[in-house]
Amino acid sequence: MFLAFVILSQLSPNVLAELDAGDANERPHLCTITAPLAVGTPAPCTGLLWSIEQSRKALGCASVALPKCALSLNLCGKLRIEDGKEKGALLGICNSRIDKQRNHILELLQPLSWWQNPTFWTVTSSVLTFGVGVYLGVSL
Repeated sequence: MFLAFVILSQLSPNVLAELDAGDANERPHLCTITAPLAVGTPAPCTGLLWSIEQSRKALGCASVALPKCALSLNLCGKLRIEDGKEKGALLGICNSRIDKQRNHILELLQPLSWWQNPTFWTVTSSVLTFGVGVYLGVSL
C-alpha cells in the first residue's frame, strides 16, 4: 500500500523555523510534488500524508459537485431573470395606475366653467325660488 505525500495547507511554524535556521546552500525539507511512500517509511519532507484512494474520492466528489454547482447557478440565473421580468411587469402596471391617478387629479384641479360652478347654481336657484314665491304670493 502506498501513500501520496502532498502539501495542502499553510506552512507550519517548524518549517518556518527550518527555513530561518538553514544555511544559504541548504534546501529546506519542503515537498513540492506528490511522491509515493510505502507504509512505515519516514517522509523525506514536511507536508500532509494523503492516500491515493482519498485523492480519487476527493476528485470524484469534485467532479460531481462542480457540474451540480454549475446547473444550480444556471437555474438561479434563470429564476432571477424570470423574477425580474415579473417585477418589471408589476412595476409597469403600478406606473400606469399612477399616471391615471395623476391625470385624474389634474382634471379635478382644473377650474370649473361658470355653468359648472356650484356657487352659480346655488345663487340662481335661490333667486328663482324667491322670484317664483313672490310671483305666486302676489298673483294669488
